This record gives sequence, C-alpha cells and structure tokens, in this order.
Amino acid sequence: MDTSGMARARAVTRAVLAAPFSGRARREALFALVGVPIGFGFAGIAFGAAFAVATAVRPAPDSAAWTAIWAPVLVLSLLVLTLGAGRPLGGLIRWLAAWLLGERVSAPAPIRTPGGSPARPGEPGWLAARLRDGPGGRPRTCC
Repeated sequence: MDTSGMARARAVTRAVLAAPFSGRARREALFALVGVPIGFGFAGIAFGAAFAVATAVRPAPDSAAWTAIWAPVLVLSLLVLTLGAGRPLGGLIRWLAAWLLGERVSAPAPIRTPGGSPARPGEPGWLAARLRDGPGGRPRTCC
C-alpha cells in the first residue's frame, strides 16, 4: 500500500473507532435506556391490574379457573391501557426524541368519530374511534 492508502485506512479506522463515543451516539443510547422503564412500566401496570383482578376473585392461583380469569383480564387491561395511554406515551417519546436527538416528529391528527366530529370520552362513537385510531393503536399491534 502506498502512503496515501495507509493514511486513508488510518482515517477510516479512526472514524470507525471514534463513532460509538460521539455525542450523538451517547444521546441515542440514553434515549434507548430511558425508553426501557417507560415500556416496562406500561406492561407492569397491565400485568398488575390483571393480577389484582384475578386474585380478588379468590380462586386458587394454580387452578384452571384462575387462569381462565387472569388471561382475559390481562388482555382487556392491555387493551384499555393502550386505548388510553397510546397517544400520551407517544407524546412523551416525541418530546424525548426532540430533546435528546433533535428529531422533530409531528403529532398525529386528532381522533375523529366515524361522523367526523372530535372523539371525546362518553360521547357516541368514542370507543369505535379509539379502536380505529391508527397512530394511537400502534402499541396494540406490537404486544
């Protein structure tokens, strides 16, 4: 190899070895680490709610009846949590991405009922609008 080839190889090697220690890489690692408790907290609330409901019914924990109660309650509690917390958690993650990484992600469009009016809790069509909510429903699809 000639001297220019050696210099180029050293520059590439230096860049490859220095990249994981750059400020951007540290901020990306911090972003990923901050997301772990958010995800586990979300799942922990659902599992805790399912466990509380299943044990309040009072069958023995090793019985088939306990499992028959616990499994559907877990699924329903995950569904209820994702319906209510999907958009706020998305907002938190968007804020973290903007703060740590400088990435600006726009908020999704507001939820609308099938009739086109804004979806508010307790109004007709609210649950159907929440179940059809694409951006807020993405957490349901990855569980």
